[in-house]
Amino acid sequence: MDFVNSDQFFEFPVDVAVCPICNAPVIAYFDEYETDTGIVTDCGFHIDCKNEPELGDSDTWKNWFSSHWSEPYTDWLPLERRLYKWFTARYRVRIEGME
Repeated sequence: MDFVNSDQFFEFPVDVAVCPICNAPVIAYFDEYETDTGIVTDCGFHIDCKNEPELGDSDTWKNWFSSHWSEPYTDWLPLERRLYKWFTARYRVRIEGME
């Protein structure tokens, strides 16, 4: 079992997953995990395209968001479920004294 920091993005290997829209790497971030085991909860596991531009009022971000998130239940949800299973079989969030 490997450990990851909760405050850093996790980048999936491209042979495991790529963005369903542009084929860029996929990243995950976590905002909820079990503090006694380090297991990320399914509700605390989130994925996104690594190519997301800086957030702002720019047309670049708006165009990116429109193309990448027009059908999240079709494009992203099946991938998120698959990657959650893959991730939790291999990784835990690093908790002091747990390793």
